[in-house]
Amino acid sequence: MKNASEGWIASLYILAFIRACIGVAAGVYALIVSEIEVGTLSVGTWAFLDSTILAVLGVGALKRHLWAGYGLIIYSVLDFLTKVISGALPGAFGGLFWLALFTMGTIHLFRFQRFASPIRLDPTFILLWVAVLLLISFLAGFFQTFNPALIAKLLGPPRSPSRIWITRISAHGLTLAGQTLAALRRKDWPLEHILCVALAVSVAGGLLDLAFGRSLLEQVGASWLLFILTFAAWGIASKLKPRAESTAQSQ
Repeated sequence: MKNASEGWIASLYILAFIRACIGVAAGVYALIVSEIEVGTLSVGTWAFLDSTILAVLGVGALKRHLWAGYGLIIYSVLDFLTKVISGALPGAFGGLFWLALFTMGTIHLFRFQRFASPIRLDPTFILLWVAVLLLISFLAGFFQTFNPALIAKLLGPPRSPSRIWITRISAHGLTLAGQTLAALRRKDWPLEHILCVALAVSVAGGLLDLAFGRSLLEQVGASWLLFILTFAAWGIASKLKPRAESTAQSQ
């Protein structure tokens, strides 16, 4: 049983590095020859970004960090959704295969790290921070179109490139700060809590896009960034927690 678990854990970083190499090959092909068209999806030089993400997750899995397993599952889910929405169905079916393998490896890594202990989640905490992130998103959209004289003078005309970039960057900064604060406030299972927050916000955004007839592909792209910010927030919180604890003990 132990050997089987070791094999599944090893599969996480081996498969992550294999997928990263595939991404590099696709990016090189796009640079030298042309982009690869799969459905309405064009695989170009952005494949290098995918490879970078996979390489980081692969290194994390190699060091047996549970966050890397979570990241590989989330990457596979978002990759699957991107391909389905883009009509790249053969790639989507392949994505399900990768998802199954990464999920099995993560389950074994979870058992290794947590000794099969159940995840204890606080639904009230999750709903509170979902509301915070949705409020940030609403305010970003509001200030893109809201047009009092002072706002127009500071940010430019409604929906102008300058205003859109300022509001988006501000929203991303507030999202990062919010997820960092949420992770700092949780002593138990902080990463799991803020990942649930990001998941709930992504689902809510997708439902709103369906209701208003917006592009689901753009929402999946926003989810990619939200999860990247969430992992970054957890990393920042992990660095800040020891300092906060040492300060409290000294006082």
